[in-house]
Amino acid sequence: AEIPYALGYLDLRNPWIRGSLSTESHVRGTLNPLQLGIELKGSVSDFSVLSGGYQSESQSLLHLKDVLLEGFVDISHSEVALSSVKLTRGSSVFEVDGALALNTRQGIDLRVQSLQANLAEIAPIAGMPFQGRGTLAATLEGPYSDIVISATAQLQGLSIADYAIGQTQATL
Repeated sequence: AEIPYALGYLDLRNPWIRGSLSTESHVRGTLNPLQLGIELKGSVSDFSVLSGGYQSESQSLLHLKDVLLEGFVDISHSEVALSSVKLTRGSSVFEVDGALALNTRQGIDLRVQSLQANLAEIAPIAGMPFQGRGTLAATLEGPYSDIVISATAQLQGLSIADYAIGQTQATL
């Protein structure tokens, strides 16, 4: 299923992501009232995080060809909650927890962490090539109109656009 098309059923129009989802899912719950629990195991292909809605002339900030996906998603009339959702690309494994409000005036509260990130497997980011391995943690929170991203990283062999930085520890 195309992700923007599926999100349209949840009344999220013109999302800032694009991609195709192929999964074996175990779904339990009700449609009226909307309360679904979904166990996912599958993949996402051609996943992109965009600088604007997928129907506009947006630039890709992050593009991943193939990502393995496994975890739990709960959908209600007010939010999509992610619990221990693992995203795997090559040797990199990211775990995502949190919620995305379905009311566009509300927002997002996501936590992402990786104990084994290889930036070369997820680059380019915002058009820049990255390299380096290590741990990453990030939060994305706030209303959709003003999302705040906070992150910490501890990386070895970091380079950005062929500029070698080496070992680094940073908080953004």
